[in-house]
Amino acid sequence: REDIRDVLISKDNISFSKLRYGAKIGTSSIRRAAQLKLLRSDIEVVPIRGNVQTRLAKMESENLDGIILAAAGIHRLKLD
Repeated sequence: REDIRDVLISKDNISFSKLRYGAKIGTSSIRRAAQLKLLRSDIEVVPIRGNVQTRLAKMESENLDGIILAAAGIHRLKLD
């Protein structure tokens, strides 16, 4: 069975609790966006699409503070 958790990949390996006020976080999931807003209403959720490598590139090109991805996808690509 795959890992059901979500993973934050952030610039400079910053933890979720240390993200700046108004941080821009990318995700493709409505559920993840809602959870982010419940945890931190100041976060700006940015919709992103594409495979994992594309999303990682968009984190840089769109100046995102981080992205939320499925842990299972990270494990499958051996990026953990």
